Amino acid sequence: MMPLLLVAVLLQDPPPPPPPDTAAIEAELAGLEQVVLPSEDLDALATALKERVEAMEKRARAHDARLPEMQRLRTEIESAAQVVRDRAAALATAAADLEKRAAGLAVPDALKERLRKTLDRATEAADRAKRAPSSADDYVKKAGTLVAEAEFNEERYRILERAIAQAGGSVNAVVLATTGPNENEDRAFAGYAQRLANRYRANGLKPVALQIHSVREAMHVLDLYAKRGGKIESIVMFGHGGWDGTTMGRSYRDGIAKDPIGQVSPTYNAEEYRQFVDLLKTATRPGALFVGWSCHSAGDNAAERASSPDKRIWTRSLAEDAKLHTVGAQGATAMENVTKSGVIPLLEQALQYGLTGGRSPQQTWFAAPGGAQVPAGFNWYQQVFAKRRQHGGVQGALRKALED
Repeated sequence: MMPLLLVAVLLQDPPPPPPPDTAAIEAELAGLEQVVLPSEDLDALATALKERVEAMEKRARAHDARLPEMQRLRTEIESAAQVVRDRAAALATAAADLEKRAAGLAVPDALKERLRKTLDRATEAADRAKRAPSSADDYVKKAGTLVAEAEFNEERYRILERAIAQAGGSVNAVVLATTGPNENEDRAFAGYAQRLANRYRANGLKPVALQIHSVREAMHVLDLYAKRGGKIESIVMFGHGGWDGTTMGRSYRDGIAKDPIGQVSPTYNAEEYRQFVDLLKTATRPGALFVGWSCHSAGDNAAERASSPDKRIWTRSLAEDAKLHTVGAQGATAMENVTKSGVIPLLEQALQYGLTGGRSPQQTWFAAPGGAQVPAGFNWYQQVFAKRRQHGGVQGALRKALED
């Protein structure tokens, strides 16, 4: 029989647990609060990666950005992205450890708010660690797309370089056909370019006809002729367009051939416009003739100015900034529909009007260097080209006489 004293002891309530050591718990919590998570380092690395990609995108828009440079930039971005992934993995591990330690800490009510903040910090860090690799992958993919575009551009540059080399060193007029929204228009534009080249030949100039797919290609052509001594007397560029100029690339077509720039003007892609103007200056002779033929390349026509005027006159801006003679179409022109009868005559008329004056094919702005309208009866061929050729002939004869 169990002794009564032992029974009494067993029937007593268990002793209360000892009071929590609040000071020790608070010290442990303070230690968790001071745990340094590499979140800020990850944010800085991710920001630097983003800036690298943006710099690559900007560089890719330049006409002199070539494939090896784009490949090098992609490699650097891939390395930076891997650093971001590694740091994100380290952050995820640290955040999980902090969360585990904090969740296992029993705290009195007075410390629960502090514990919640620590848990929130761990959760936020885990979320950052989860997002960062995905963003890094997106940036690597973007860099890969830019390299693919550079590969396409490189092939296009080689095609243009071969065509220019085959045309020889006596070229002094350039026909730049752009591209349309489909391959049928591309072929039609290429045919128009040959007709315009024939028009140049009929007026005593020596042309080359090229088809461009982007602003960068147009600038590459100008750069090539600048390096050949800047001897171009006239350029005609035609295609679709608007108040910001002729659309030089496939801004409305899918795939790698899509041009990220499309048009350049003082108010649209202004940095590329300045590059375009500088190359026009160095590729052409003083007072050269530029015919930019597309809808609204010289702004509004009279009816449009009366109803809702737009102050942009692209070809006049080129005359002001590049110090060229320029001709552009006011209002819409027949380039809006390449199957329309009369397109070829209209294009040829526009070029002939620029060369020798006479009857304008539609409302135009014929600007002198500086932007003002040329005087009535102006004949660029006689007053600029022939006079320069005559002067050059006299100088050549004098040099030959002196040599003899």
